[in-house]
Amino acid sequence: MNQQMTNDRWVRVMGMARQHWDQLTDDDLAAVRGNSERLISALQSRYGIARAQALVELAMWRQVLQGRPAA
Repeated sequence: MNQQMTNDRWVRVMGMARQHWDQLTDDDLAAVRGNSERLISALQSRYGIARAQALVELAMWRQVLQGRPAA
């Protein structure tokens, strides 16, 4: 049951990430599999941004997910 709940949650979060970062492909997000470092790498690759900017993007997105406005 826990694994199913985790999978369901990741599918939902993956869809939200796809909406937020429209240049990420479904394959990119499937490869991320919930790993922040992989997401940072995918953001750097698809958007041509530095790691520091990818970290900022990720932090802002996490705030949005938690219901807090991004600064």
